[in-house]
Amino acid sequence: MPFTNLGADLSVNNKIHLSGFLKSERSALYLLLFVVLLFRLCLMAMYPLLDTSEARYGEMARKMVELGDWVTPMFDYGEPFWGKPPLSFWMQALSISMFGESEWALRLPSFLCLCLSCYLLIRWGLEEYCEKSAVLAAIILSSCSLGFVAFGAVLTDPMLSVSLLLALYGFWRAVQYQDNILALLGFIGLALGMLAKGPIALVLFSVPVFLFLLVNKAWSKLLLLPWLRGLALFFLITMPWYLIAEWKTPGFWEYFFLGEHIYRFMKPGWSGDLYGNAHLHPRGYIWLYALVSSLPWCLLPFFKLRPFGRLAGLFKSSTTLFLVFCTLTPLMFFTLSRNILWTYVLPALPLLALLLAVILVRLAVKFRYLMISAAVIPLAVSLLLADGRKFESWKNQKPIIQYWQAVKEDDDLLYTYQRRIYSAEFYSGGKARQLPSELSSVVGQSFYLIVRESYSFQERMLQHACELKNTLNGSRIYYCEM
Repeated sequence: MPFTNLGADLSVNNKIHLSGFLKSERSALYLLLFVVLLFRLCLMAMYPLLDTSEARYGEMARKMVELGDWVTPMFDYGEPFWGKPPLSFWMQALSISMFGESEWALRLPSFLCLCLSCYLLIRWGLEEYCEKSAVLAAIILSSCSLGFVAFGAVLTDPMLSVSLLLALYGFWRAVQYQDNILALLGFIGLALGMLAKGPIALVLFSVPVFLFLLVNKAWSKLLLLPWLRGLALFFLITMPWYLIAEWKTPGFWEYFFLGEHIYRFMKPGWSGDLYGNAHLHPRGYIWLYALVSSLPWCLLPFFKLRPFGRLAGLFKSSTTLFLVFCTLTPLMFFTLSRNILWTYVLPALPLLALLLAVILVRLAVKFRYLMISAAVIPLAVSLLLADGRKFESWKNQKPIIQYWQAVKEDDDLLYTYQRRIYSAEFYSGGKARQLPSELSSVVGQSFYLIVRESYSFQERMLQHACELKNTLNGSRIYYCEM
């Protein structure tokens, strides 16, 4: 073969080899994302409701179906829940209506929020960066600690997160590409955020948009938004429920708009909370939560210290700057608040995932490290569940309720001692009720009583009337004849 042709052939061969490598890595990334999502989907059916919030929200969704009341979520029979709008409960109630009352069905809406978030991240990443960054962002969101846990749990935060992501993506498409269809979808995302969590969605959307327009002196881009059609859609979706909810249960507006959105964050240990306990932390604790929430991915860039010069110019990009604003806004908003949960990081997580993905691709992190990082949290959660000790908590009332259902007579009542146990309520189909503080109201009744092992009877009447039947998962169950 002539020397002149040999160089050309080697060049062609190298291109073919490089093309094959890129295609194989691309396929491997999509496969990794699919495996993580499938693993999460299957895992949702493999453990009971262990968290207090999961059981509480699951029982509220179950009551929504039982009572046929799709306007006001019920915290208890006859007691409306004013703490959150109903979108998440609607989705959970619809899911158990279709698939039956199971943990998997209750968790399915959160998982679908994850799938939609992955789709939006991939679209956004493809349009602004590269395919590897796009798919890697979806992998990071799906496999980081908070993403893996929260997007397969019975919570309201996943619905807010995906709604906000849709709103921000719609705004970006409108101002950068004059895409009116996605701009309208952005308004729909804002409306869904209002129905998922309330005005906080408007705040978390408006602040990064304002900062982006301010820094870029691009106020004229606001004229590109289809305001009339967008606002019409927004109010058409949100206003009917807010008006009907106040009409149906007067007092909702005052509690929800003032209590949940001002007093909760401005008054440490706010005593007006009707539905839970304050979660007090030092101010700024949300940043620690953000670090924990993005593990292990947030650590990966620091293993590539030397090539950090590759990031030069990255943050001069208008897209990256907007993503930074979107990520920082929820964290800054909750910095001064002491009453927080780690799930408050969730609205920032998809944008943080996309930023991390772009950084990791710029740093040329090897695929095997990406694969290991994607496996850490899923494997850790699997080992924790396989160990079984997590199931032994009093918060898991499933074995107790199964025992009660096996031994009870048709007319036997079921009570819980001193406090409500939401898991017992859900698994008993709402039959588990908190024992009245005035025991005279149950005189003449026979009933079963669930008591946490850490509790002891304070009433002499119960000590004489109740016989221990079984002990399971940190709870004792008694049969009592008053």
